[in-house]
Amino acid sequence: QAQAYSDDGVLQLQVLQGDRSQGEAWQPVRAEFSTHYVRPNKLSLVVRGLRVVSNGKSLRAVIEDEATNNYDGQFLERKAPENLHLADLYSDVEMQNMLGDAVFDSTPWPLRLLTDDPALKTFLSGELGAMSDQPIDGVNYRRVRVRYQQSAATLWIDPGTYLLRRVELPPPSPEFGVRTCVAEYVNAHINDQAQIAPQQFRLEQPAEAKLVHFFVPPPIAVELPTPLFGKTVDEFQFETASGKRVTEKDIHAKANVLVWFLDNDSSQQTLQQLQAVAEAMKEERDVRFYAVSPLPDAVTSESITQKLKQWGVSIPLLRDTAGAGRDKFDVPGAPTLIVLDSKQRVQGFKAGTDPYMTEYLPDLLKRLVAGENPAGELAQMVAEENAHYRQQLAAAQSDASSTVLELSETPLAPASNPTKMKLTKLWTSSEIGQPGNIT
Repeated sequence: QAQAYSDDGVLQLQVLQGDRSQGEAWQPVRAEFSTHYVRPNKLSLVVRGLRVVSNGKSLRAVIEDEATNNYDGQFLERKAPENLHLADLYSDVEMQNMLGDAVFDSTPWPLRLLTDDPALKTFLSGELGAMSDQPIDGVNYRRVRVRYQQSAATLWIDPGTYLLRRVELPPPSPEFGVRTCVAEYVNAHINDQAQIAPQQFRLEQPAEAKLVHFFVPPPIAVELPTPLFGKTVDEFQFETASGKRVTEKDIHAKANVLVWFLDNDSSQQTLQQLQAVAEAMKEERDVRFYAVSPLPDAVTSESITQKLKQWGVSIPLLRDTAGAGRDKFDVPGAPTLIVLDSKQRVQGFKAGTDPYMTEYLPDLLKRLVAGENPAGELAQMVAEENAHYRQQLAAAQSDASSTVLELSETPLAPASNPTKMKLTKLWTSSEIGQPGNIT
């Protein structure tokens, strides 16, 4: 029944680092959050990059997220409800994802109690057990263990105010790699002791913000290895070791791999990897491999070829004395691997060494031989995601007070069983605890 509440919370987790096969290593993670609440509908909540502010008239929210540039600058604004409930926050899918929808989540338990959350109410109706008192900063706190179905939590309660000071939350399933989830509600106060300033319920809209009625997840930006990815490179030329001119018209195999190299260890490693791929695909006539040297004419082809032999590389040599790598392909240094298809579209680009090159390169070349266009497919996927996002964002930015039309009820036909097919149970299993979807 408190009229006001405030705290400065801390969520402490232990997160599994690395692969379990290499031995379990748990890393502590600490995240701060805060709750300021005044009945019936004022709220300032900061948790997991989400900030929600309701001043009693409007409810506003922003999400800080580096991967999406703070949700592309979206600024949510709605009319504040007369009486604030968690459902008013959970009604937005993205806010719900940030806050969670299970007992283990980022929604502060004091806010759950203040808003009479049905989910927490159900959990607290489980089996209760008193535990021995334990101190925090010299104060002995009462502890209560709550168990509901397969989950359990320990509540640390202030003996003087009966406010929650700490909750040992039930961790999620082990496959999530999280354990010992503890929420600390530091500086928890109610009513006149609540530390609430008027500016707590202010959230100004930035000048460049995109005003929305619900959050729309922006597509994760795809970082292309080069701006040329998927584009055609034309009008370039090289020379063979014998001085014969080679242009883009002569690089016409279905898959062409070019590696710019110099006399260094990284180039040697990359070319030896490429040699292994070339030998493994020697029966594939539609794939060509080239070692491209950017050294000037003063360095003889014989000396470059001799160096390749020392490295055990027999891939054909091309001389890039005209600077095609610099001017046409944006090669930043050596080694740099570039894959072209038969239309001189850049299908692969890797600057520097790559220990996994022998694993992914054959698959890419086989796709090109089959006539596929992976770079084009990626570009199309990105374009479709961006178009879908723009469409959803336009809907989120439109006037929320749209007219709702009542549709007449469509009568349903009586249920009937299939006449040409039947469903037969082949086997069942109850051994797997959380099987997920199995086809």
